[in-house]
Amino acid sequence: MAEIKLMVIDDQEEYLEKYSSELEGISVSTFKNASSALENLEYLWDGFILDYHIDGSGLKGDEVHALIRKIHKELPIFLISSEEKFAQKIKDPLTFYLPKNVDSKKLSNLIKKVVIKKEQSLSAFEGIWVDMKENSIHLSSRSIKVERPYCIVLNELIKSPYNPINDLKLARCIDKDDPKKGIIRGIFRELKEILVDENVELLYERGLGLELRRKSQTSVDIFRPKKKYNPTDLTSVITFFDVNLDMDNFVLQTLVSKDNTKEVELEEIEALLLKSLMETPKEFMSLRQILRPIPEDKRPLVPGKRLVELNKKLKVNSTIIIHYNSANKEYGLFKQKGK
Repeated sequence: MAEIKLMVIDDQEEYLEKYSSELEGISVSTFKNASSALENLEYLWDGFILDYHIDGSGLKGDEVHALIRKIHKELPIFLISSEEKFAQKIKDPLTFYLPKNVDSKKLSNLIKKVVIKKEQSLSAFEGIWVDMKENSIHLSSRSIKVERPYCIVLNELIKSPYNPINDLKLARCIDKDDPKKGIIRGIFRELKEILVDENVELLYERGLGLELRRKSQTSVDIFRPKKKYNPTDLTSVITFFDVNLDMDNFVLQTLVSKDNTKEVELEEIEALLLKSLMETPKEFMSLRQILRPIPEDKRPLVPGKRLVELNKKLKVNSTIIIHYNSANKEYGLFKQKGK
């Protein structure tokens, strides 16, 4: 996977230097006060390291934690403080408490384990969407109308990518006043059948409960262009001013020569995917990063497949292409030289 990028908020210089130099394989951006950190929250971080006492900011760690969660609901936060009461205030499955003197190697290993598992879980659940209003499950190949308890259980599993959820918690989600003994086992068997053709598997671990995770076998990448483009023959579209995306009419315009402009008619979702790729602050993006600015109700069920289809259209009708970095499973928008 790509290099892990963390925001670190701590008012003590010695700890900022420690995290910057001792966390192997992790890129760290340090902030000594909460105000400067909060100004940079919109960046595409993979997680956060947060201290409780942050002098000069007027905010405590739990307040900063709440502000981070408003923007990044799905990213892990690592609370590092001598104040154990700090951790007890926060009930969040994606928040991890460690003491101030935690060993750097232990911290580094935990961060990598959590972030990598998070990435796997997110990519595993692409193409699975639960419509709680219509009581239906939308999968990569089909949509299924089911009873509400099935939607509730699957939705809870998708929202909790780190650990199995025990039967009692799921039962309470179904009926908070009257948890039904044994109902989860039946739902487990039915959901297992529903998901049998998908890229995920539903597991039951005795004493722990249910967990949804990506299948262990390596899946075939659906994005494999016949012609392998050499990145050295491409230039990032970010540096170009001769590409225009008309979001009102869903039309891409690329300037081929001084008096020749090519136009490509797009579907709305294609325009949204292209807009996300064009506005990225870096050349390559993961699927998660591409989808983030797109409203949830407009996101495609199988985004990788839609990018493949969009790329075919772009290669024939425009001067730009989508390049796939198979090593990091990231996508970038580039202009072909000579076009």
